[in-house]
Amino acid sequence: MDKLGVEIVLNSRVLGSQVDTANKQTILTLSNGETLTAGKVIFCTAKPTARTDWLPSTVLDENGYVRVNSDTTHFAAGDIAAWGGIKRVGGALIMGQCAAINIVKRIVADEQNQLEASIQPEQQTLPPFPQMMSLAVGSEAVSFGPDGSVKTGEEVREMAFGDDLGLTRVREVLGFTKS
Repeated sequence: MDKLGVEIVLNSRVLGSQVDTANKQTILTLSNGETLTAGKVIFCTAKPTARTDWLPSTVLDENGYVRVNSDTTHFAAGDIAAWGGIKRVGGALIMGQCAAINIVKRIVADEQNQLEASIQPEQQTLPPFPQMMSLAVGSEAVSFGPDGSVKTGEEVREMAFGDDLGLTRVREVLGFTKS
């Protein structure tokens, strides 16, 4: 990221910011006591808010997320599900796939239960999601791995995003083909 002029700061959060309009800069105050001067700031992290107010409170946790088991019993996936790890598209796709498989298994079991009530479907379970993420910046990327490692460069961008910010991989997972 050095050749792009991007500085990576870990283990510190932005506590505040002040815009210097005369110099077209933003001064960031970090939790470690440092200040950074930036030409461009994109605030991209925040505590997400689950949009679940329409659901019964009995299925929600204290933060408004749908309580799910490892078999996604309530069939909630993605940003509204109370599941560990960083909320990202890869996890949402895995959760959706698990929920879809279990829904189909329950439908089939319900149809068979009309003949034999003792049949219970074996549910697919969801693995815990490790803390990890990737961010594309220009022709490079930075990744934070589950082992705490940080890697940067064009190779990281290719591995994490390909040439189209991961759109081809998402299409493949969903079973769509590029037209």
